[in-house]
Amino acid sequence: IIFTHLVCEINERNHQFQCSALDVIQVAAEFTLTTLFEYNVKIMTHHSHVTLTVRNTQLMMNIVKTLR
Repeated sequence: IIFTHLVCEINERNHQFQCSALDVIQVAAEFTLTTLFEYNVKIMTHHSHVTLTVRNTQLMMNIVKTLR
């Protein structure tokens, strides 16, 4: 339900979505976030960090951008 409210807030043109479409978008978003956090953990481990920092996240995002 929280995800549906988030999509509604982002939806500026008041498009309508089928429940199945929202489910697919939510699964894709969860998979993407999980994958990005896994990458962040690998970066933290590589740098012997125990805290996720903005700098680590920026590094991970730069790496992901180069993979496109």
